[in-house]
Amino acid sequence: MEDATSTVHASLYFLQRDELHKKQRPYTFKFPPNNGCPKSNLTHEKIDGIPVEDMRGREDQFQLEKNGFTILKVDTGLEYDDFFTHEGVNQYFRLMEEVLKTHLGASRVDLFRHCIRKRHPGYPVSDGSTYDYDQPTTVAHVDTSHEGTIDEIRRQYGKEADELLQKRFQWINFWKPLRGPANDWPLVLCDSSLINARKDLAVSDLLYPDLATENSLLYHRGGLRWYYLSDHAPDEIIVFKQSDSMRSACPGVPHASFCNPLTPKDEPPRQSIEGRVMVFYD
Repeated sequence: MEDATSTVHASLYFLQRDELHKKQRPYTFKFPPNNGCPKSNLTHEKIDGIPVEDMRGREDQFQLEKNGFTILKVDTGLEYDDFFTHEGVNQYFRLMEEVLKTHLGASRVDLFRHCIRKRHPGYPVSDGSTYDYDQPTTVAHVDTSHEGTIDEIRRQYGKEADELLQKRFQWINFWKPLRGPANDWPLVLCDSSLINARKDLAVSDLLYPDLATENSLLYHRGGLRWYYLSDHAPDEIIVFKQSDSMRSACPGVPHASFCNPLTPKDEPPRQSIEGRVMVFYD
């Protein structure tokens, strides 16, 4: 039952079901195609009033193997400005590789990509100018698919990939605000134990100038449960799964961000850092 004292209501975008996708897989070009092909064949639907539960006060209840995400408290020893230096970011990522290796009981954890986001004060209303940093996204998605993860491992590891693909492998993200307590446009996560990957997710092609990859887009339906963390402190790191080669495990976590009506009026726009790692088990 929804707890009105700890639940907010969000507007999110979902992939709209389309007969076209039975014949033509969903796709998006990340550059202007020059062959007259439409840039995308996707249509999204905006759903208002989605209940989003606050995890504050029950952080320990959420586990990676059960829900697809968990919260780790990590003293990075870094200040805000350190995350905008090569040395500081490297120190953070090496620390998180070791933290995740220990927490997960993994044999190997390798960071392969990261992103810093700074919400422009005007977002989501655009004035047509180019943003200096990536912005939050309101589209519910998973960053990869099973095949997309295999392709990424082959890109990252080359000749070593065949051996690594014999192990259990996961694509896992970790996310935190750069300053806090943060409430502005928080990360919102779907409990992946409730996801039926075959019915709820559609694999979509992402086409870049130098590569083709995949992510997964979520159809809307009732019965899913969404969560965020209020007053999110910089030492609280949300770890969430994007794929898992063990088919019996819960799938990747659909996620997005939302305009939080409970954000204090004097809170500055969100700034956050996200890392992506490949995890392997012996």
